[in-house]
Amino acid sequence: MSNTNYIAFIERIIEMTKSNSLRWDYLDKKIELYQGMDWIQTKTRFDGFFGTKEVEYPNFDDENSFYAQIDGTYIVLRVCDKKPANLYVVPYTYKKVVKLSADIYGEYITRLMNIVQSKFPSAENFIDAFLKNEDKK
Repeated sequence: MSNTNYIAFIERIIEMTKSNSLRWDYLDKKIELYQGMDWIQTKTRFDGFFGTKEVEYPNFDDENSFYAQIDGTYIVLRVCDKKPANLYVVPYTYKKVVKLSADIYGEYITRLMNIVQSKFPSAENFIDAFLKNEDKK
């Protein structure tokens, strides 16, 4: 069951994003955030002469996961395993986190995700715009 406060929150984040009053960035650029949330995986990698070593890497889609920050609190769109994004509200303490699930709030999260993604460069968008400009000549 959805919570009307959560819907109003997402709609406000959508409006702030549209008006460029909320700055988003790729989640993989904020290592302390994804480490604080334990969104990391470890794998063993063979390292030639030195044998094997443990390597940590983000446990999310680094091309489609984003974060913004408001007053020390993180707003996170996290995509994993090609599933729809979930929205997290993460205090700087990484405790008492609110997760807004795509199962319940998917319509709103998808709207937000589309707006956020449009703010970042995309090779596909470049190709489309390039071809559109060529057609006008």
